[in-house]
Amino acid sequence: MTAFSYKLTSRAGPITVEDYRRLARRAVPSMVWAYVDSGAEDLGTLRANREAFERWCLRTRVLTGKDAQDLGVEVAGVPLSMPILLAPTGLTGISHWTGEVGAAQAAEGQGTRAILSTASTYSIEEVGAATKEDHFFQLYPWADATTGARALTESFIDRAKQAGYRALFVTVDVPIHGNRESERKRGMGTPPVLTPARIASAAIRPKWWYGFLRYQRMSARNLVDQGGARAAVRSVQAQYRWMRPELVWDDFAWMRAQWDGPIYVKGVLDAEDAARAIDLGATGVVVSNHGGRQLDGSVASLDALPAIAHRVGGRAEILLDGGVRRGSDIVKALCLGAKAVCIGRPYLYGLGARGPAGVAHVLQILKEEIARTMTLMGVDRLEDLDESWLLPAQAVVRDDDLAGRRAAVRCLHGWDGGLAMPHAALVTRWSAGEPAFGGWVTGDSESTIAMFGRLGYDYVGIDTQHSALSEAQAAVLVRRLVNAPYAVIVRVSKNDPAFIGRVLDAGADGIIVPMVSTAEEAAAAVSACRYPPEGLRSFGPFRSDLGLDLVAVQQRVSCFVMIETSEGLDNVRQICAVPGLEGVYIGPADLSIGLGLNPMLAFSSDQLKVPVEAIRSACAEFGLVMGGHSLNATDAVRWVGRGSRLVSLGADSVMLATIAAQELETARQGASGAGADGGGSTASTPYG
Repeated sequence: MTAFSYKLTSRAGPITVEDYRRLARRAVPSMVWAYVDSGAEDLGTLRANREAFERWCLRTRVLTGKDAQDLGVEVAGVPLSMPILLAPTGLTGISHWTGEVGAAQAAEGQGTRAILSTASTYSIEEVGAATKEDHFFQLYPWADATTGARALTESFIDRAKQAGYRALFVTVDVPIHGNRESERKRGMGTPPVLTPARIASAAIRPKWWYGFLRYQRMSARNLVDQGGARAAVRSVQAQYRWMRPELVWDDFAWMRAQWDGPIYVKGVLDAEDAARAIDLGATGVVVSNHGGRQLDGSVASLDALPAIAHRVGGRAEILLDGGVRRGSDIVKALCLGAKAVCIGRPYLYGLGARGPAGVAHVLQILKEEIARTMTLMGVDRLEDLDESWLLPAQAVVRDDDLAGRRAAVRCLHGWDGGLAMPHAALVTRWSAGEPAFGGWVTGDSESTIAMFGRLGYDYVGIDTQHSALSEAQAAVLVRRLVNAPYAVIVRVSKNDPAFIGRVLDAGADGIIVPMVSTAEEAAAAVSACRYPPEGLRSFGPFRSDLGLDLVAVQQRVSCFVMIETSEGLDNVRQICAVPGLEGVYIGPADLSIGLGLNPMLAFSSDQLKVPVEAIRSACAEFGLVMGGHSLNATDAVRWVGRGSRLVSLGADSVMLATIAAQELETARQGASGAGADGGGSTASTPYG
């Protein structure tokens, strides 16, 4: 072994994805670089994809004895050596003449797979014949007016089947072409615009120029069976003609029926869409904004991931695409719910700089970075990565900043990144069929608030419907409870998005909206409870474009509605079917008044037996939580027997809270015998 090694130059070879980016920029002409590296309009979403990763820090545990070696994962039933796939990229051959064939061969050489684009410069059959493994195919559901709405799409599916592709990825975020101004400004229009400077930019790169002219891999070969510039223009023009803004979910259902293998929906950024895709038979979804090349201003892929993982993570495979440049980025994505990531630009950098060898090296770099990152964190298995390994990057908050949600403030006040968040405890109880007990506050008494913390309540409700608390006072009270050991739920006086947004921003865990009689009103309540609402100021890592990203730190905004009218009871099934609703909360006196019954008998007679049973049945049908207000432990136990999982004991003073402490213990003991499935005897149910 020598003490030193010697080189003629001090320039280091590429050892990062960014190194390859710089090499690729020098290796390809300016027009090609604009196509590879730019995005839509002002590039806001392109930048956001990278910035999203910077808002998270990795938790580090020492002396764990963990050494991450096995990074294997299974996607679409295919074992991979690493949680990385090559994303579908159109016209890959203009970066390097080996194009999709070279990239796919490099991927399988590293133990993973490529997803071939419909707009590839090597055909479905060419890539299938040139590779040893079964790769995946990305489908643009285009339509040729001369052959019918579905004939072209069906032909792509049939060709992929015949060529042996294992999984189908249906891209749904390109109903029309994105406004890629940077490409057009550099001549990458239809047709391309050549100038002396652009021709010179290609001519001074003889290696690229030779491959480009020799192999002419510049057209979408699945669309035209020719190479060369004219064929390239024709293939791009065909793409524009064949795009389908009229596509709906029924079209995806049809595609699902045509493909008998794993199928993924690519381009999903909303949890509702993810759930719809899985309900229609999708194997999984790819959380993606098309690399910032479609809608500028859309949410960053990583920011959209947690809400989607929360909604469908237990029953679908979730992949992330967008912004990945480091192994640590991949680790963060896995922590937030992704099973694997798809990389596009990183492998194109490798391909443009050094051909297939560059693609293989980029994959090696990322794999090594993942292993190193995990070992330094103190975790050695991919399946052990979850939200508890992440912390928000924000470290300082000014007093005049909005609290920006309880999770952020808790982190700043010593929360250790674990899972012991109050609202997570509620969700855990509900999931196990166990009741959560709490009490209501109608004032801002310090002594009452302090007492609740000592009683072991699971939640505290702040009532602005039946109190003199103003909106401002309620928000201040919520903010004062930011470090309380219980969840905080606010019952608002009406569905006012501005007020709901204010208390959510102060740190409320849930909202109860009164007087909901229709599914439309319930949907409006759910919409108002999505955090953060539009118009709120940014707060550190939890900016207003993060949506429900806060699930990543065990936070979720719960939306309960109160049904208090006969019309509401008539519509109870439609109300409970509204996506995103957590449950229905029953105020017996309010319901009695709404039904024209005697509120004085609400807690003592069986006058509400039928309406309560109707609400319980609808909640059970749609998997919602039923909640109810009681005056004492006896009523509370009856609520639990009927199926309630959010039970109020109604204390609102130190004296009542002290009494409620005894009632709470009695209620807990009684609830354990009431039956977690709501199957208590008729005699032990409320109003029955």
